[in-house]
Amino acid sequence: MAQLPKYNDSDSSGVTKPNKAEPQKGKFKRPKWFDHTYVGGGLGLQFGSYTVVDLSPMVAYEVGKVFMGGIGFTYLYNRVRLTSGPSSYIFETNTYGGRAFARLLPLRNVFSNGDAFFLHGEYEILNLEDFASASVIKKG
Repeated sequence: MAQLPKYNDSDSSGVTKPNKAEPQKGKFKRPKWFDHTYVGGGLGLQFGSYTVVDLSPMVAYEVGKVFMGGIGFTYLYNRVRLTSGPSSYIFETNTYGGRAFARLLPLRNVFSNGDAFFLHGEYEILNLEDFASASVIKKG
């Protein structure tokens, strides 16, 4: 990653000049392992008669230039409002769990835009409720 030059305060002419490349004392230096760590995931929101909240953070670490492994967490909230004639029912479920994944990047810069071709494998364990066994919140 290219670094931009650090600038001094402007001199008497008002021109700002870059500093010489010299280490600054007392500044936090990022550890090398941080350069190989990736953080991401997903966030999904939907509201209405069918409400969904999906939160899926993940963290990964790149080992070498070809292999990446990581872990993640998933939480999914579903709420459904069903109306049948004069009656309406509301069902709610909560799903949560974790996952581990591995990604192999055998070919980098395959496409003209710099994208890579990769293989991805994932194992996920979820505590899942289905709507048939979900509790009815409100019956009206």
